[in-house]
Amino acid sequence: GRDFAQTQRKIKELGLPRPDIIISQLGGEIHYGSKMVIDKQWQRHLNHKWKPDAVRNALEGLPGLELQPEKGRQHRFKISYLLDPDSGTRVEQVRKKLRAKGLQTKVILTEGYLLDVLPLRSGKGNAIRHLSMKWDIPANQILVFARHGNDIGALRGEHLGVLPADHSEELNPVLDQPHVFAS
Repeated sequence: GRDFAQTQRKIKELGLPRPDIIISQLGGEIHYGSKMVIDKQWQRHLNHKWKPDAVRNALEGLPGLELQPEKGRQHRFKISYLLDPDSGTRVEQVRKKLRAKGLQTKVILTEGYLLDVLPLRSGKGNAIRHLSMKWDIPANQILVFARHGNDIGALRGEHLGVLPADHSEELNPVLDQPHVFAS
């Protein structure tokens, strides 16, 4: 879940062409156009029933779970934690705790220790579907490159997906889908 500024720096560093659209923060932000304007309609959509303070309070004190301290990891629509795999705390426990508090969230675990809590409406896949509908872009004309487990939502749906040879094992469940290609 890179932030927008990190994404822009990486694009420049790699000498890539400037994209028309950037989805960052695991789908928490969409920027587009020559001035990279933020999609305010998407922001309003994500804000519906999102209670980040209540999420942090619900998970406070859970063994082996600590907020990621690095700059750019926390975002208005993404709360990022480090999960100690040896702590005994499991993703399903986190989900149950949030549901018990009536919080509508999506919990994503990547690489076995990076845990992100997002609004239920968020995610890369939902951001892609939003853009597809907003601009009437056929799903089969959208290509997604995915490497990590937090990309799995972007591979569900009808748009095309490409996985590099070094993709994480968390993405293996989508390899049997006809629109997903592995190198």
